[in-house]
Amino acid sequence: MKMTRIRLFVLLGVLLAASVIPSHAGVIFQFNELGDLAYSLSGAPYVPMTNGVLEADPTGGVSGDVVVFNLTSELATFDLFNGDAPIGGFGGLVGDLRFTDPSGDTTGSETCGAIECLMIFYVFDSEGNPADVGGSVSTSFLTTQTPMVQLNANQFSYPAGVITYDGTIVPEPAPPIMLIFGLAALAFLRQRLKATLS
Repeated sequence: MKMTRIRLFVLLGVLLAASVIPSHAGVIFQFNELGDLAYSLSGAPYVPMTNGVLEADPTGGVSGDVVVFNLTSELATFDLFNGDAPIGGFGGLVGDLRFTDPSGDTTGSETCGAIECLMIFYVFDSEGNPADVGGSVSTSFLTTQTPMVQLNANQFSYPAGVITYDGTIVPEPAPPIMLIFGLAALAFLRQRLKATLS
C-alpha cells in the first residue's frame, strides 16, 4: 500500500512537471525599425542581441542601405526558409520581412549552423528611421512564408513553427496641426477650470 502511494506521488509529480515545462523550445525575436533586437528562449526574459546594421541589400530589393539582422547565433540548429513575409496595414502593404543569406538567396532554405541566416526589415515610409526605404520592394519571387502579416497598433507577429518574429514599426509623429489643436484644447480647458474655481 505504501509503495503504491509513493508511485502515485511520483507519477503526479512527473505529470505536473510535464504540464509546466514547454513542449518545445520556442524562440521569439523582438525587433523594431530602429534596429533594436532581442530574443527569448522558451519564455525566458528577453536577452539583447547585436542590433541590426545598415548595409547594402544582399537581395537587391532596394538600391540603398537596409536594416539587416543577423539571427545566426540563435538559429544555429534551425533551418531558415528564404523568402518574404509581407506586412499589411490599413490601405495596403506597409513593409516586408525578407529572410535570406549573405549571397542574397530568396528561394530554398539555409541551415543556420552552416551559413549566416539574415532577416531584412523593410518599412515602406520615409520617416527617417533606419528601416525606412520610402517605397515597396520587389516581392515577385515570394516563395514562402505567409500571404501577409497584419500590422495592429504598430506591431505585428509572424509565427513560423517554433520561431516567432515580433516587430514594431515606430509610429509616425503627429502632424503639426494636431499638436496646435491639442495645445489649444489644453489652454481652453485650463481657462474653463480657472473660471469654475473663481
